[in-house]
Amino acid sequence: MAQDWGDLAGDAAAEALCEEALDASSGADYADVRLVECEETRLYGRAGAAPDERAEHTLGVGVRVLYEG
Repeated sequence: MAQDWGDLAGDAAAEALCEEALDASSGADYADVRLVECEETRLYGRAGAAPDERAEHTLGVGVRVLYEG
């Protein structure tokens, strides 16, 4: 069961990607798919200069399959 948080919760494209990955692993002893979403705000600074603030947002997918193991 997926966690209900972040932009990926309930996203049809993300769910379709997970289903496709699980379907491709049919016949495996074990398979799981995980979606990872990360939001970060980073501050970079140097003496005498105003800080530089950067917002970063990344998405990723991981697939783990155990076949004949």
